[in-house]
Amino acid sequence: MAWHLRKSTYKQKHFALYAAGIMVFYVNAITASCAFSAEALLPQQEADVGDGGVSHFYVWQGPLDAAPGTVLRTEPMEDVKRFPDAKSQYRILYISTDSITHHKVAVSGQLWLPKGKPPQHGWPLLLWAHGTVGLADHCAISWGSTGKNFPVYAARWLQNGFAVAASDYAGLGTPGLHNYLVHTTEAYNTLDIARAVVGKNYQIDNKIIIDGQSQGGGAAFAAGAEAATYAPELQVRGTVATGLPYFSPHVVLGNSTPHPNTVDPNIAYMFYVARTAQQLDPTLKPESLFTPRARLIYAQATDSCVDDLIAKVSSAGLTDANTLLPGATRRVLAVMMPYYIYPHLKLSAPLFVGTGLKDQDVNPVAQQTLVQDSCAAGTVVENHIYPNTDHIETWLTSGSDAIHFAHQLLNGEKITSSCFSHFTSMKIKPS
Repeated sequence: MAWHLRKSTYKQKHFALYAAGIMVFYVNAITASCAFSAEALLPQQEADVGDGGVSHFYVWQGPLDAAPGTVLRTEPMEDVKRFPDAKSQYRILYISTDSITHHKVAVSGQLWLPKGKPPQHGWPLLLWAHGTVGLADHCAISWGSTGKNFPVYAARWLQNGFAVAASDYAGLGTPGLHNYLVHTTEAYNTLDIARAVVGKNYQIDNKIIIDGQSQGGGAAFAAGAEAATYAPELQVRGTVATGLPYFSPHVVLGNSTPHPNTVDPNIAYMFYVARTAQQLDPTLKPESLFTPRARLIYAQATDSCVDDLIAKVSSAGLTDANTLLPGATRRVLAVMMPYYIYPHLKLSAPLFVGTGLKDQDVNPVAQQTLVQDSCAAGTVVENHIYPNTDHIETWLTSGSDAIHFAHQLLNGEKITSSCFSHFTSMKIKPS
């Protein structure tokens, strides 16, 4: 799926906006989250921002004048949604920050505690940043499905003695639109759920590993970069990121894309991006971006979780050619690119990056360019290349290496950097 912007006076550049799916933008310009019952569901009162379809637990009507990370309320997860490898599991509503408005917001999330006796100072914490689920409240992982892969992945960390916490991100579960791929907000939401659980009644130690994949890989990277300034009291030992997107004018992030007349299910991700841009700039009207045929599906983007929206796009036979109007790419990217570029490339704690060479969702070359640029900024990077894995397979395959990396950091061992001292090339760590 490509958005094409043609401008003869500029050299062609490619940007890609990826998160848990194949989403590529071709650009010919350099511009550019107490117990409550879950039986009563909130109505879909504001379908345009995806609100409703969840319990009253998610709607906070009290003040938000306490510090970010303050817990507003909690409740045990329903038995049907509990992970078998977790001793206990909680839904949490807490205060966080919207990086665009700088206002405090209520954000929801989830906590899993491992079985067994905790260490003397408590369990170390894995902060999980999830990939794309959609824009609607009912898509939030603390409410809906976590998918088939995450329970298996989380089980490995729980079995290794980590508590696991995951933010839904602002606007998923809680009221308001989820500003898709705005990494700094996702980073704040991720760090604030750590504040909500560390040192509280859950026996969790202030020893933290941040981890994320795809959209969540970007959130994890941003959280690792923001931790020292936004949440300096948190002891972040390291960050793990796979399928890591990189938004930069000098980077080619897209792999090959279908012919403009080929049905492309991943137009669903483009709709999420466009809906976020429309929220930030109300002058972006759907009728100026999409054809009447495409607008019938675009109108359902805020209320459809990602798998459902992909199916709708496919069923409607949407292609680039029958979806996009001239100038759509330029207008959307002009709004969104400032929010998609990482403010900082230097992480204060070591970074683990896992890149699959068969990743068709986020170009492996772009992922490795971020490794190089982060090295150049001064980050210690342990770089893993997986020659035969795709986007999801890399995440799952890298789990053992990531857990080993985490244990090294918790044990105070030095991480051997994959960066050359002059950052002119990268050493590829065998995996």
